[in-house]
Amino acid sequence: MSKIKLFTLSFDISYKGLYETSTELKIKYPSAQLSDYAYVSQSKSYWYWSTAFNDWVNQETSEAIYITLNPQQKAAVPYIVGV
Repeated sequence: MSKIKLFTLSFDISYKGLYETSTELKIKYPSAQLSDYAYVSQSKSYWYWSTAFNDWVNQETSEAIYITLNPQQKAAVPYIVGV
């Protein structure tokens, strides 16, 4: 009797892939789920789906952009980069 090994593949269904630009990401996924994220090469950062913005958001938001946001949007920003 031969032994058969079963391998299970573990993958993250929230990860939407690698995109050159945020525009490409937004074309491929015009809407998403709260936990969805992708990597954008142009910005060299991860982008995540924000229900506060109802849009894809760069996880590294500049301070200049951050100060223009309303309180709900500010609460959705995980990182602020001083630029």
